Amino acid sequence: MKTKYENSLKYKILQRIENIPGNVVLPSDFEGLGSYRQISRVLNDFIKEGKLARISFGVYAKAETFRVYWRSRFKNIFWHSC
Repeated sequence: MKTKYENSLKYKILQRIENIPGNVVLPSDFEGLGSYRQISRVLNDFIKEGKLARISFGVYAKAETFRVYWRSRFKNIFWHSC
């Protein structure tokens, strides 16, 4: 039996990330969706895909990909503080 993408953990986490106000994402934002290990694997996949950037252990930032640079940058988090 094949699982539809809409029913997958990756899809559910992505939807929740998009609905989180602000740019900081914590694993605790996904409680009730799966185990800590499952959530960590999905978050690491998002880092590899350029959708998230790891700030520190257990702290992530939403990333935005720009076609000009072909890389991910933090989404308006640290630009004003630099």
